Amino acid sequence: MTTASGFMIFRFQREEQMQEILERGPWLFGGKAIILQPWHPLFVFDKNRISKLPVWIRLHGLPFSLWSREGLSLVSSMVGHPLSCDEATFNCTRLDFARVCVELDATQPFVHSFEINTPLSNTPLHIEVEFEWKPLRCAKCQLFGHSCKQAEQEKTKEDAQLIHEEGNMALTMNGTNTGSKGFRVFRSDDIALFACYLDLSKPTSNRPR
Repeated sequence: MTTASGFMIFRFQREEQMQEILERGPWLFGGKAIILQPWHPLFVFDKNRISKLPVWIRLHGLPFSLWSREGLSLVSSMVGHPLSCDEATFNCTRLDFARVCVELDATQPFVHSFEINTPLSNTPLHIEVEFEWKPLRCAKCQLFGHSCKQAEQEKTKEDAQLIHEEGNMALTMNGTNTGSKGFRVFRSDDIALFACYLDLSKPTSNRPR
């Protein structure tokens, strides 16, 4: 189904089908990215007002002690709002990286790395963040899907500041309950999905899946 504002709504007969589609994203067609996420009743179908997007990231250097629902939820919150992880990450059947889906907020700059202070190590652990797809972000409007020319200079300054500050970004593990409410293996709250087309920006290298 399509809406007047250009969104598409997909329905699935079985939840497993939806889970497979979500896990295999991001989906690219003709140089465009299709953003998929579960539908919710309060969503506003307006492509010009997209301030939050779900994006799959890969966390490199994550200690195995944090490969749990609680640990992944806490660590990925350094990048965005944690939503889910794929089955291979949850079952620890692929140990090269942890693959997590987070909701990015357009009001916040991208986080490419951070450190974890943990009792398990005398020195902070450095975590590298790889975005499987990085959406175009307007620093001026604080929205996804476009970039105002007037905002380019602001974005350059913001990125430079982010690079300067990244070395000081750290997550301290103190052994308390991290909490993982809302974090799932895949995101499967609803059967209906919505999708919108956005211009592809800063694609990552073509990598084998």
